[in-house]
Amino acid sequence: GQSVNPAILLAIGISGAPQHLNYIGQRATILAFNRDPEAPIMTLNQRQPRPRVFPIVGDLFQTVPAFMAALRESEHSQHSEPVQSARWPGSRPPVTHW
Repeated sequence: GQSVNPAILLAIGISGAPQHLNYIGQRATILAFNRDPEAPIMTLNQRQPRPRVFPIVGDLFQTVPAFMAALRESEHSQHSEPVQSARWPGSRPPVTHW
């Protein structure tokens, strides 16, 4: 496998098998779209702090289009504020259910 170390990684429908997770660099922020909240990629931060995972639970054919629409809306909004760095209390980011 090829190692990757992106700033942001969209994991769409990836369960998070070890052969996949072992090749993701520590600086990555992963937006993980999966219907199984207990999939290894969705629970990765219970086992290790990095890479940071933001789990988005739901059917990828609904969650990904909704995510893309929200990005487009944010991009076109005339009143959008600059994005601030989020700091989550505790060791895990919130799980988003759609």
